[in-house]
Amino acid sequence: MADRAIVTVVGRNRVGVLSEVTTEIARMNGNIMDISQKMMGDFFNLIMSVDISDISVGFSAFKERLEKLGEEKGYRVSVQHEKVFLYMHRI
Repeated sequence: MADRAIVTVVGRNRVGVLSEVTTEIARMNGNIMDISQKMMGDFFNLIMSVDISDISVGFSAFKERLEKLGEEKGYRVSVQHEKVFLYMHRI
């Protein structure tokens, strides 16, 4: 089973947002497994499942770099390990 992260990006739409985020993921050797984007007026909502099995940095650095990119570019990026979702409802 692949080691995956769930990456969400929300903000005001403009040219290049998807490219900025996916380029940063590729720089860290992440592989996008699934992606969905929805426009709501002038805003976008993007969610991706990213295979992080072979990333070139640790998970914390992966998360930090994507969140920092969002701060610099004016949108919000959230990165969570897929295990959070898998174990959230287990009892």
